[in-house]
Amino acid sequence: MAFELEEYLRAAFRDKLLLPKMPEREDDYLTPATRLLEKRRELTEVEQALSAQREEFQMKMESLQQRRKELQHKEGQLKEAIFKFDKFLKDNDSKRSRALQKVSEQREQVVQKVVEAMQLRQEIARLLVERDRLQRHLEAHAIFRSYLQGVLEKTEQESKWTEIQNTATKKTLQLGQIKMATLNLFQLATKQMKLQVDVPLEDTETQLGTAPWQLDQGFVLTNTRLLSQQLPLLLPHGITAPAAFAYVMATLQTRHP
Repeated sequence: MAFELEEYLRAAFRDKLLLPKMPEREDDYLTPATRLLEKRRELTEVEQALSAQREEFQMKMESLQQRRKELQHKEGQLKEAIFKFDKFLKDNDSKRSRALQKVSEQREQVVQKVVEAMQLRQEIARLLVERDRLQRHLEAHAIFRSYLQGVLEKTEQESKWTEIQNTATKKTLQLGQIKMATLNLFQLATKQMKLQVDVPLEDTETQLGTAPWQLDQGFVLTNTRLLSQQLPLLLPHGITAPAAFAYVMATLQTRHP
C-alpha cells in the first residue's frame, strides 16, 4: 500500500512539473539580453511551479499522515471492538454452557424428585393398607384383650385373697396353738399348786393373767434353761411374752407330768 502511494505521488509530481512548451520563436530575432530575461522568466516559473508542487505535496502528505493516524486509531478501535466482541462471544458461550449444565442438572433433580414422590406415595399407600389391617386385627382381638384384662385383674384379686386367707389361716393356727399352750400351762399350774380355779376353757386372757405368775418358784427355776431357749425363738414372730411363756411351759408338760 505504501509503495503504490509513493508511485502515485511521483507520477503526479512528474506531471505537474511538465511545463507548457513555449511557442517557438525566432531565435534569430532575440537579442542575448532578451534571451537571458526569457531564461530567467522560465526559471522563475519553474521555481514557482516547484514551490506550488512542494506545498501541495506537503499538504497531501499532512493529509495522508492525518488519514494514517485516523486509520490507525480506527484500526485500534476496531481491534478493541473485535477483542471485546470475541470476549463477549466467549463469555456468552461460557454462560450458555453453564446455563445448559444448570438446566440439565435441574432437569435431573426434577426427575429424581418425581421418582421420590412416586415412591413416597406408594409407601404411604402401603402404610395406610397396613394401618387398616392392624386396626382390623386390633378390633378383632379387642374382646380377647378385655377378657384377658378381666382374667388378670381377677387373678390378682384371687391371689391377694389367697394370700389373705393363708395369712389368716396361719394366724388362726398360731392363735389356736397359743390358746392350747395357755390352757395346758393353766392346767399344769393349777395341778402343781393344787388350786381349784373356775376359769372357762376358752377364756385365754384370764388363764394368761392367772396361771404363770402363781407357778411354784422351784418349778420355774428348774425349767429356766428351757425357757431361755424357747422364748427368743417365739418373740420375733409377733408372739407376746406371756403367750410365748405359756407356749414354752406347755412343752414342759411332757417332761413334768
